[in-house]
Amino acid sequence: MSCKKWCKSTDDLTNIFFLGRTKRDTMAQDLGISKVRELCSINVERLIFEKSKNKNFLKGFGESTLTQLKKRANILALTKKPVTFGQLEFPRVSVELFFDIEDDPTQDFVYLHGVYERSISGSKFIDFTAKGNTPDAEKEAWQRFWEYIRTLPSDDYAVYYYSHHEKTTYKRLRKKYPEVISDEELTAFFDGPKVIDLYKVVLKHTDWPVSSYSLKELATYLGFKWRDETPSGALSIQWYNDYLKTGDQKILNRILEYNEDDCRATMVVKDGIVQLLKK
Repeated sequence: MSCKKWCKSTDDLTNIFFLGRTKRDTMAQDLGISKVRELCSINVERLIFEKSKNKNFLKGFGESTLTQLKKRANILALTKKPVTFGQLEFPRVSVELFFDIEDDPTQDFVYLHGVYERSISGSKFIDFTAKGNTPDAEKEAWQRFWEYIRTLPSDDYAVYYYSHHEKTTYKRLRKKYPEVISDEELTAFFDGPKVIDLYKVVLKHTDWPVSSYSLKELATYLGFKWRDETPSGALSIQWYNDYLKTGDQKILNRILEYNEDDCRATMVVKDGIVQLLKK
């Protein structure tokens, strides 16, 4: 049995997003609880009062953390429905881009920039792929991505990506290829109000009845299914290296399909949040 299945079958506290083993062990020791349902019934006010008398009691927990964990326990074990909170509104634009890259961190090499474009005229997947693992090929693919971005209607498009990886990687690419884009243009792109890290939105404005807030976990919860039976970024790297050795177009197509599904999964999560806001 996998660790994930064991956690679910035993109702272990680590099913709660952002509650790791250390906090689980502290709760077991200080409160005598080890299951998600038990966490639903804690009295936060009383526990904070106990902490004020004993600084070693529930060490590492504050009132906000306990409140949040109790709320997530209730969503996971009782209501079993996602929620949104706070003020949240997505840009209203003619074109939406759902964006994901594939890279090999062991070689500091980005081999694919994928975009799923959705507009009033339809949807399509666009890839900017390096057909070789050379600096020229990496630079050329990245340059084509920015040429595409510059063709979009000014102030009438939004970009969604999931977590900081794309932004961090693009900062490294700019240092490698400063002639492709200026630091000012790159900064303005990611800092603009219509280029959105959807993971930050998920953390700040939502809670879900799942143990992980990864893209795959949330998109799967919302009913999305990757076409590949074993989708993963690590396997994408392996496939790309196999493609370089063989030149087999079928392998490249598998990489493109996987990346497109990641982009579409980002769209599914964004749309799922929009539907929650309507309830």
